[in-house]
Amino acid sequence: ESQEFLQELVNMYIRNNDYNGLAEVYPKLIPLTSDPLEKSQVHASLAATYKELGDIKKAREEVLKIADLIPFLPKEVQQAAKNDVEEFLKILSE
Repeated sequence: ESQEFLQELVNMYIRNNDYNGLAEVYPKLIPLTSDPLEKSQVHASLAATYKELGDIKKAREEVLKIADLIPFLPKEVQQAAKNDVEEFLKILSE
């Protein structure tokens, strides 16, 4: 499964609001994504997917994986990423 094929699946599942499909594809896409910024975005999408599915524990785990990537992000987006992680964690705690 190539990154391009998986991204096409993601796009199809998004159009159809198929969160179960997204929950299957995003984990396969993460190891194929080398850029830390793109990888953090995939983790964020997976966290949002888990939230939609009602799996707050898995959503929280994905958000924390973004926090682990922050030191590898470009300096100009690190603070915004930290703020986004904190905000998402607050939302998940509600």
